[in-house]
Amino acid sequence: MDGTWQDLRDKVDYTNLLRLCQQRILVSTDELTDEKALKEIESVVLKAESVRNCTHEDKGKLIRRLFYHLRRTLDFLTPYAEDPAVTEIMVNGPERIFVERDGEMIRLEECFDSTEQLEQMIRRIGAGVHREINEANPILDARLEDGSRVSAVYKNIALGGPILTIRKFPETHLSMDDLIRWGTI
Repeated sequence: MDGTWQDLRDKVDYTNLLRLCQQRILVSTDELTDEKALKEIESVVLKAESVRNCTHEDKGKLIRRLFYHLRRTLDFLTPYAEDPAVTEIMVNGPERIFVERDGEMIRLEECFDSTEQLEQMIRRIGAGVHREINEANPILDARLEDGSRVSAVYKNIALGGPILTIRKFPETHLSMDDLIRWGTI
C-alpha cells in the first residue's frame, strides 16, 4: 500500500487492533518484557482478517506502531527521538508533525490518531518526570532522561490542538575549534 498512515489505519481498523493488543498484553500473567509484548502484538496483527491483504511492509508498520503506542512513552515518535541525526521534534496538533534532521525541516507523513492520543502521550511524558499536565496545569517544561528538553502546551490554551517540542542535544559538545572552523566566532 503506497498510501498514508491514515489510509492504512482506516483500512485495517487500527482501533480494534489496538484494543485486541491491549487485552492480550493485559491478560499476560508473567512479567511482560518488550520482546514478549512484541510477539503478542505480532500474533494479533498477523491473525487479523483486516490485515490479510496488506503488504509485508504495511504489516511491519502496524506492528511497530502498536508496539510504540503500548510500550514507549513517546509513542511513534520514539524512532525520531532515538535518531542521532534528529535534533528537534515539533508537534503542532495531532496532524502537523515535523522533525529537524541534519539541519533540514521535514514534515512527517505520520500523525496522531486523535487529539486525545497526543494529550495522553504528553501526560505520560509529564508523569515520567513527576509533573502533571492537564487543563488546570496546561504547560509542561521538563527534561527527558537523555537530557532532551520538552515543552508542551495543552489544547485549551493552544490554537490547533496540543503542542509538543522535544529539543535534543548533540552527543558531542562543540569545541572552540568547531566554532572557529564554522565561522561562528
